[in-house]
Amino acid sequence: MDKLEKKILYKIGEANKKFNLIENGDRIMVGLSGGKDSWSLLHLLNILRQKVPFKYELMAVNIDPGYEGYRTDILEKALKEMGYEYHIEKTCILDIIKAKMKRNSYCSFCSRLRRGILYDVAVKFKCNKIALGHHMDDFIETLLLNQFFIGKIKAMPAKLYSDDGRNIVIRPLVYVEEKYTAEYAVKKEFPVIFCKCPGCDSHNSRRFMIKKLLSELEKEIPEIKSSLIKSLSRVEGRYLLDNSIEERAMSSVVEQSPSSIVITDTSGHIEYVNRKFTEITGYTPEEVKGKNSNILKSGETHPDVYKILWETIRAGHEWRGEFHNKKKNGEFYWEFASISPLRDASGHITHFLAIKEDITDRKKMEEELREAKEQAEVVNRVKSQVLSSISHELRTPMNSILGISKILMTRYADNLNEKQIKGLSMINESGTRLLDCIDHILELATLEAGKTELILEIFSLEDMIADIEGFIRNIKKDDIRFIITRDKGLPVSIFSDRKKIIQILVNFLANAVKFTSSGEIELKISMKDEAVIFSVHDTGTGISSENLDFIYDDFKDFDNGQLTGYKRIKRGLTISKKLAILLQGNIQVESEQGRGSTFSFIIPYFKI
Repeated sequence: MDKLEKKILYKIGEANKKFNLIENGDRIMVGLSGGKDSWSLLHLLNILRQKVPFKYELMAVNIDPGYEGYRTDILEKALKEMGYEYHIEKTCILDIIKAKMKRNSYCSFCSRLRRGILYDVAVKFKCNKIALGHHMDDFIETLLLNQFFIGKIKAMPAKLYSDDGRNIVIRPLVYVEEKYTAEYAVKKEFPVIFCKCPGCDSHNSRRFMIKKLLSELEKEIPEIKSSLIKSLSRVEGRYLLDNSIEERAMSSVVEQSPSSIVITDTSGHIEYVNRKFTEITGYTPEEVKGKNSNILKSGETHPDVYKILWETIRAGHEWRGEFHNKKKNGEFYWEFASISPLRDASGHITHFLAIKEDITDRKKMEEELREAKEQAEVVNRVKSQVLSSISHELRTPMNSILGISKILMTRYADNLNEKQIKGLSMINESGTRLLDCIDHILELATLEAGKTELILEIFSLEDMIADIEGFIRNIKKDDIRFIITRDKGLPVSIFSDRKKIIQILVNFLANAVKFTSSGEIELKISMKDEAVIFSVHDTGTGISSENLDFIYDDFKDFDNGQLTGYKRIKRGLTISKKLAILLQGNIQVESEQGRGSTFSFIIPYFKI
């Protein structure tokens, strides 16, 4: 790729970034007249297609006007050799021009005819965009031609939506000077063919006069083209003589608004609707103009809603709410509306303005979520009932088994051999673990069924810490140092469920002991932002970052890489998490594998 090609592609990229000309999935029809600019554009867009991170299709289309000596055969041969998808549309433009127009109107009329044919061909070949080869000089010359000879400030847009909404015209060469496309066409040896229009005489045309003027001015003002093209993006309407610019701009904003906009008289008869209204309801402006806005009523919205609406807006206030309306085709839809009065200079209400948003998809999603939530709650209740039933059924025989095994080991130990004693010990150990699991299932079922009762009371913080110290003495290991730290300013008493807090902290401490072979375990109590924080920090094995997300999930297994027993730990954490939420609190975890963990239980402090 040479410097010239890079320069032009960069300019095309600039235009695309500013005006969003080419997008993923586009099928672009390049209008190929056979001139240097259209050939350059086709070739450059094809190169660009291979470099951008998205996909789009290209197709070349030539409009054959029927002029004598216009060599479409040269175009067709070149397009075939280059491998482009193409189409040549045969027309009788020349005959139409001769019948309709005078000589000095040829160019503009011919251009409009070509454009209309291009629009139709684009629809025929399912192209959503039409790329034209107008360069920077074309934009500037058109601007000056309109100012000098017509008395208008008008040029060309880089991106234009056709009036019927079927086509989008793009001009990717807007920032590329003509001298560059001319040089590029020569370098690439494109088979340029010339317009054979009998009405064209470029040396005597007004455009040639503008070209000559710009050329002379450029000698004195080298940056003139750059300044003129920038001016097209920097229009300040309030400094011009046209008072309607801002009105037209506002009208354009309303017409292209993503919200449906309706203006009615004070009786509710429609005077204006925008495109979005038509897109949503199916009614054209002609079909609804003069009709009452109740044309959209479905019968699904309660009459009181309309009553309150009219009382509100007639009183001069804004009303906001939802309607369940009906489209032209009978389909129901939801919309959120903001309706407010419009006043004249004397302050009298003359019209009502409705700005409405289609919320059908949102309503559908909300309904699906509601149904899914209800279904999940039913499933959860059934699961809890089944688990509770199973747990009770298992507990009764298991208690019998454990009772018998303990009697055998205590009363008849002298009559048992070593193998029998070992077997009974295994029964006791396994049975105890199973009862722990059953207790967990029962407690979890109770929590999930919403049947756990809180015993709220005012209790001494120090008395509760003393109880926890007693638990620590029972589980303490010789190689572990226990520390209890109290921050300054702790309350003397707190209002909560004492037993539930102890249950959570005992679970934290038991886990810390299990996975700390030596080192330190610290229980710290502190206050922050009207909350009491209980933190248990250990120097044990820790938990890997990928497993932290699963520590509260009973049904997700993971291994800490060194120790087993995590299922039991996770059962306790699952219950602790649910108890914390029940106490309007939360649990936070910080852990690093090989360096230890910190489990924090945070509950709100209620002043007593």
